[in-house]
Amino acid sequence: MSRVRLDDDVARARVLLVDDEPIVLRALARVLSDFAVSTTLDPREAIDLFVDGDFDVVITDVGMPALDGLSLLPRLREHDPDVPVILLTGAISQSQLRLAAERGAYRLLEKPFPPTDLIALVRRAVGLRRFARTRRAMEDVIARVKPQRSSNAPPSALDRALSTLWMAYQPIVTKDGGTFGWEALLRSREADLEDPLALLDLASRLGRLRDIEESVRYHAPRALPSMPPDTSLCINLHPHELEDETLLAESCPMAPHAARIVLEVTERAALSDNPRLSSTLRGLRERGYRIAIDDLGAGHAGLSGFAMLEPDIVKLDVDLVRGIDRSSTRQRLAATLIDLCHDLGAQVVAEGVESEGEKAQLISLGCDLLQGFLFAKPAHPPPAPQW
Repeated sequence: MSRVRLDDDVARARVLLVDDEPIVLRALARVLSDFAVSTTLDPREAIDLFVDGDFDVVITDVGMPALDGLSLLPRLREHDPDVPVILLTGAISQSQLRLAAERGAYRLLEKPFPPTDLIALVRRAVGLRRFARTRRAMEDVIARVKPQRSSNAPPSALDRALSTLWMAYQPIVTKDGGTFGWEALLRSREADLEDPLALLDLASRLGRLRDIEESVRYHAPRALPSMPPDTSLCINLHPHELEDETLLAESCPMAPHAARIVLEVTERAALSDNPRLSSTLRGLRERGYRIAIDDLGAGHAGLSGFAMLEPDIVKLDVDLVRGIDRSSTRQRLAATLIDLCHDLGAQVVAEGVESEGEKAQLISLGCDLLQGFLFAKPAHPPPAPQW
C-alpha cells in the first residue's frame, strides 16, 4: 500500500519566499536549500506565482511597502485556504499577533532567528500541508450524514435534564490489548433529552451551554478514583470553551487530575481566531492537560485549527473507521493520516470499532489506540474493556 511519508517528500516540498530585501531573500533561500524554493522581491508577483504554482509553504516578510505580509496573507487564502503561511517580522506587536491569528497565519516568527528554527518550522509546515490534503481527500470520498439533532422539549426540560445528568464511560484500548483510559460521555435521565445532541441543542438555543459545561467538568472526573492510576480520562470540550479562563483556575474540578485528563476538542465546530487561545493552550499544557482533536475529518476545523492545537492525540472519525477492512480507499486514507499524525507527534485513536476485521486492519495500519462497541459500550461505572 502506498503511503505519504514526510521524510520522503520534504526535499520535493515547494516553498515560496517573499521579501523586498535582496540580501535577506538570498540568505533565506540558502537556509532552505534542501527544499524546492521560489523567490520574489515583489509581493504582487508572489500572488501570480502562488496562483500558477502548487506551493506547500509560503514565507513572507511582514514589513514590505508595496503590500505587507499581513495583507498578502488573505490574498493567498482566497486561492488556497490550507497552505501554511509563515510571517517574518522584526518585532512582534500585539496588533500583528491579533491579525495573524484572525487571518490564519501558521506562525509569526521574530527576526533574528536561528536558521535551524526556520528549517524545523518549514518541515512541520510541510507535514501539515500533506495532512490537510489528505483530509480534503477524505472529505471527498466519505459521505457523511450527521445532522445536529434538535429537540422540541420545553425550556423547563433543561433544568430537569441538568438535575439528572450523569456520565457514561467508554474504554480506549491500546493496540496490544492494554487499557489507555476511558472517554466520559454526557447522558441525562430526562425522557425528552436522553439524546446528548438534543440536550446540547436546547442548551445552546437557551444560551445555557455554560451550565452543561460546568456540570461535565464536575461529574466527569468523579470516576477517576475507580480507574487504575496509570490510565487517562478523555473529556469533551467545545472549541469556545478554550476561551474560558476558569479552565486554568485551581478551583476547576478537573485541576487536581490534570495530568490524567485529555481534553478532546471536536472538529465539528470551528476554533475562534482569538489570539489568547495560544496562551490558554500553553497554560493548559503547563498544568499537565493533554489535547486531542476529536472527529478528525468531520467538518469545520481547518489547517489553522490543527496547527494551533498541536494535538497530542487525534481521533479518526467513525465514518473513516466503519468498514475499513472492506475498503481499500479508506485504508489508504487512514494509512496516510496515521503516518502524518505520527510525523507531527500525535497518537492516533480509531473511534467506532465494531468488528474484529476493523480492529485487525487498524492495527496493521499503525493505529495506536482503539475505541468502540467491540471493546465495551458506554456505561457507568466505567466498564472493563473486552479485548
